[in-house]
Amino acid sequence: MVTTDQPHPGNWLDLEAEPVLPSRVAAAVRLALREGWTPTEPGSTFHLDQSAGFTPSS
Repeated sequence: MVTTDQPHPGNWLDLEAEPVLPSRVAAAVRLALREGWTPTEPGSTFHLDQSAGFTPSS
């Protein structure tokens, strides 16, 4: 699971949401793998937090 620095399309603050591009998904997968995510192993959900800099009131 990835927490991003952009608003979700269903946000309650009516902030404009942009699509998450495939290149950003690929970068998140690569980072998660470097951070220790092992997708072929059972276990709890891996959380990758990329929300640094997010300002919900902008």
